[in-house]
Amino acid sequence: MEEEIVERYRSGLHNQAILDALEKLQNRFCDGGGVDGYLRNGPIATARFKLGLDEEDDDERVREQRNVAGLVMAIVAYVLKCIHPQGSL
Repeated sequence: MEEEIVERYRSGLHNQAILDALEKLQNRFCDGGGVDGYLRNGPIATARFKLGLDEEDDDERVREQRNVAGLVMAIVAYVLKCIHPQGSL
C-alpha cells in the first residue's frame, strides 16, 4: 500500500491530494502538538466502531487505539521519508 502511494506521488498526477491526505492522517492519528496519537480522534473512532462503548472493553479499546495510531504513523512516516527525505510536508 505504501509503495503504491509513493509511486502515485512520483507520477506527479496526484501530488496535492496525497499531501492533503497525509496532513489529514497526521492531524487525526499521529503524535504531535503534545498529544499522543492514540488519543486523537481517528484511533478513538476506529476503536469505538470496532469494539463498541462497553466499559468492560476499555483496556481492549485503548490497545486498539494504540495499534491503529502506530500503524498509521508508520505508514505516514514511510511515505514522507520516500517523497520528502527531510521528513515534513
